[in-house]
Amino acid sequence: MTAGPVVIVTGATGFIGGFLTAGLLGAGCSVIALARSGNGRDPGSRIRNLMEFFGIGPGKGPEVVEASLDDPDLGMGRSEARRLGSRADHILHCAADTSFAARRSEQVRRTNVDGLLNLFRTLGGDSHFHHMSTAYAVGSGEGTYTEELADAEGFHNEYERSKHLAERMITGLCGDAGRKLTIYRPSIVYGDSTTGRSLRFNALYYPVRIMVFLRDTFRRDLETSGGSRARRLGIGIDESGKTVIPLTIPHRGGWMNLIPVDYLVASVLRIMESGETGVFHIVNRRENTLDELVEMTGSKFGIRGLRTVLGRRAGGPSPLEVLLDGYIKLYYPYMTDRRRFDDRRTRSVLRGTGVECPGLDSESFGRCMDFAVECGWGSGLRI
Repeated sequence: MTAGPVVIVTGATGFIGGFLTAGLLGAGCSVIALARSGNGRDPGSRIRNLMEFFGIGPGKGPEVVEASLDDPDLGMGRSEARRLGSRADHILHCAADTSFAARRSEQVRRTNVDGLLNLFRTLGGDSHFHHMSTAYAVGSGEGTYTEELADAEGFHNEYERSKHLAERMITGLCGDAGRKLTIYRPSIVYGDSTTGRSLRFNALYYPVRIMVFLRDTFRRDLETSGGSRARRLGIGIDESGKTVIPLTIPHRGGWMNLIPVDYLVASVLRIMESGETGVFHIVNRRENTLDELVEMTGSKFGIRGLRTVLGRRAGGPSPLEVLLDGYIKLYYPYMTDRRRFDDRRTRSVLRGTGVECPGLDSESFGRCMDFAVECGWGSGLRI
C-alpha cells in the first residue's frame, strides 16, 4: 500500500483487527485505533500490549481513541467523532461479536448490526468504507457463491445472520451517501502460517483444544485416580505412551475452508491499495476435510483411536461421543461445510503480486498448535 493514508480501524484489539493494524502500520499507513477498555485495562494499555506482541516499538504504534460502538455517538460526542471521521482516507471496520451461542443472539446483533450503524452515522465523512464480513454471510445453503450480495436460504446461527444483515445495511448506507464500499468475506481464519502466532483460539482451535482437554483429563484419571472413569469409556494408554480414545465422529461429508491470517492481511492490503469496491471472497481453493483435521490432531497430540464415519454411527453415539458433541456441535456446520466461494475478483487483484493462500498441512498445523499451547490457548496473552 502506498505510504501516507490515514486509516481508522475498529476491533484493533481483536484477532483480525490486530493483525491488520500491524499490517497497515508496516505498510506506512497512519492508523487511528478505536478501542475500549477491557480485561481491566484501558484502551491505551491494550494497544500497547498489542504493539509489543507484534514487536512494534514505542512511538510507532497507532493513535488510540477510546470509543464504544454500543453508544449512538461512540461515547465521544458527535462533533468530536465528525472531526475524527474527516481525517480518515479509509475506515476499516473489523469489530464484531463472533459468538455462535443462541443465548448471545441479541448481543451479537447489537454489536454487528447496530454497532456498525452507530459507527457509520457518527463518524460521517466521505472516506472509503471497508467492512470485514465473513464468507458465511451468504447463508446456510450448498453450492458455489459468488462475490455479490444475494438472498440467503437460512443461517446456521445469529452470527451469520447478523453479518448478512450488516452487509445489506452498509451497502444501502454507502449507496445513499455516495461513498465507496469494499466488503471482505474471509472464511475460517487461523494463525500465521509461518510463525503459528495468533491472538484468538476459537474456530479451528476450539475442537482441537477440546480433544486435548479430554486427553489430559482422562490421563490424569488413569495416572492418579485409578482410572475407573476412563476405563468405563474404553480410554487407556498404549505401549507407546499415546492416549487411546475410541471416538467416532459422524459427519455428512463436506470440508473446511481455512485461511491463515497472514494471507488475509496481505489480501486486504492489496485490495485496499487497488481502490476496488464491491465484495471480495478471501478464501482457500484447497479445502481440508474433517478426516485430515482428525488425523493431524491425533498425530500432533499423541491420541489414537479417533476416526470419522459418513452418516450416523451404527448403534447410536457412545457416552464419550455424546460428551464431545455437547462441546463442539456449534462448529459442525463449519467442519463439514458444503459451501464453496468463488474468489475470482480477489484473484484478479492479487494476480502478479505473489500473494497466494497456502494450504493447512501438518507442519503449519503444528506451528499453530505449538503457539496455542505455549500461550495457554490465549490465557497467557494480555491484550
